[in-house]
Amino acid sequence: MENIISKKSSTFLLLPVLLAGILEASFMARGEFLGFSADGKLAAFGQYWVQDGSGFPEAHLQVLNVADGTVLRSFDSIMENEIEYIPPWECSASANPAWREVIEAAEPLLDSLEITGTRKGMHCLCRLPSDLEVDRHHAVFATVMFSPDYPGPVYELTLSPEPVPLDTYPEWIHMFPPPVLLRAVVRDEAEEVVFNHWETEPVEGFQYVSDYRLGDVFIYGDSAMVMILGTVEPGFEGNDSRYRTLTGLIRRHGF
Repeated sequence: MENIISKKSSTFLLLPVLLAGILEASFMARGEFLGFSADGKLAAFGQYWVQDGSGFPEAHLQVLNVADGTVLRSFDSIMENEIEYIPPWECSASANPAWREVIEAAEPLLDSLEITGTRKGMHCLCRLPSDLEVDRHHAVFATVMFSPDYPGPVYELTLSPEPVPLDTYPEWIHMFPPPVLLRAVVRDEAEEVVFNHWETEPVEGFQYVSDYRLGDVFIYGDSAMVMILGTVEPGFEGNDSRYRTLTGLIRRHGF
């Protein structure tokens, strides 16, 4: 995996010490699915946010191998110059300079892979974080809609976050909701498991997540799947929320 980091230095230090070195000001990221490659083997997803308090724009973009979820290439940017300050409520793709920077850096690769933003497959599920009463962990969706009365193959998606033993965690973790391991299962209409993501130990970068919520599911062709989940994790001024992607191949539809 190649990781490109763009970082602009600041003339002042806003937060000299962040709790345990991993916490930032509270934020809620916005995500953008950039689509699949022509053969459906690769997909790209990015997210961007503005740190609450500091106002520093940040962005992250990954190109993923759909079959096994490994990262082909990653692009990151953080703008720490005071002049780059934008309020969190104005954090849009066009207003966020960090997002513009990662898109510019990733563009040659995305073009070479024919990931153009127009090849997103079937958008089977969409759960907005602002929908406060929706079931965070369960959904039923179809991968084809022939008409309102005749959906294509129907699948059931369930998230089952499981608490992590805290023996190896720092003492400060007890001030926050306990971290969880992620299990995500997709079953077909015959209740057979066609996708199973089951963690047995914390995953780097997500070891402090205390909950997951369903976001989006995209299906390309008859089997390539990208699942986008929202996270809840401790931040400097409250909980943060980023996105996490799971990818895989579900069983072929058969038509």
